[in-house]
Amino acid sequence: MTQVHFLTIKEYAARARRSPASANRDVTRGRVPTVRIGGRVLIPVSFFDDLQKAAYLDLAAEKEISDAK
Repeated sequence: MTQVHFLTIKEYAARARRSPASANRDVTRGRVPTVRIGGRVLIPVSFFDDLQKAAYLDLAAEKEISDAK
C-alpha cells in the first residue's frame, strides 16, 4: 500500500515561502487541494512536489528559449 504524506498549512507556508495568512487564503480559495482529518486541514505533499516540478520545467524552458536567441 502506498503511503500518502501531508503538510499542515504552516508547513506548506514554510515550503512555499508564503506567510501563514497567504497559505490560509490559498486553502480558503481552493488553490490547493486539502483533506480534512478530524479538525485538521492537510495538504498532500504530492501537490507541492508537482508544483515544484512544474516551476522547474518552466524555468528550464525559459532558459532554453533565451539560450537559443
